[in-house]
Amino acid sequence: MIRERRSEKRVKAQVAVRIPAFGMALRHPVNICPSGLSVISSVFLDVNHEFDMELIVQGKDSIYTRARVMWIDPKRKGAGCYRVGMKFMDLGPEDKKRLQADLQ
Repeated sequence: MIRERRSEKRVKAQVAVRIPAFGMALRHPVNICPSGLSVISSVFLDVNHEFDMELIVQGKDSIYTRARVMWIDPKRKGAGCYRVGMKFMDLGPEDKKRLQADLQ
């Protein structure tokens, strides 16, 4: 049995993600919770790499935060497609509350 490591349940939601530093177009997360998300990326990202991102919740103002790559699968460059787990680093209490409400 696999032990759950997340402190919060992740869900599928109508949220898009933009990561300007990587020139990434809008991505839709595989899943998301108030503390992080996972996305499919064509760009290999090193674990512990930090960057700014924009969370776009349909019909509402964007949420801007910094994120850190916690894991990537597969772990080798050259695969062309990666699932990336990210943790929000500076999501303020109000934005976290708002995101939590949007994920209900």
